[in-house]
Amino acid sequence: MDSLDLISRYKKRIQKSGNQNELYKWELLKKYRGKPDVEADDFQAEIASLNFGNLLYHLSVAVLKDISKYSSQDLREAFRYLFDEKHPLQQRIDEFKRRTNSLFEAITPGKSSFQDERSISVYLAFFDGINIHCIKVRIMGSFANSSGLKKRRPEKSTFII
Repeated sequence: MDSLDLISRYKKRIQKSGNQNELYKWELLKKYRGKPDVEADDFQAEIASLNFGNLLYHLSVAVLKDISKYSSQDLREAFRYLFDEKHPLQQRIDEFKRRTNSLFEAITPGKSSFQDERSISVYLAFFDGINIHCIKVRIMGSFANSSGLKKRRPEKSTFII
């Protein structure tokens, strides 16, 4: 079973169960598909325009907006690298974390950037909601169990994605 089949089965289950609590995330992914636009003239405004709902921890959003105020071009380059599929996914995730941690450290020494795997998975899903999906690990695990799928333990970040 490939990931597209798994997602298709998941969507059918949501439709059948009427789980309206999950609908908002699909609406956000549709609305913000292709975002953030790394080619936007004003990248700070691009970041400010995004509404992540409750998909991101509020401090992840606040830090992202702070970084965009002080280092908009460097943040743009971090996102450009994150979205570049020429590099392995785990490498892109690790590099994005390294870059955003460094950028925030320059603004607020000793504080966390809160740009973790969960945040990064949402950025990737916003940018490419067709191939990357934002499903909570707990929900996906429950679905996998009820579907008789074998569990495997990949890297946490790539499993989240």
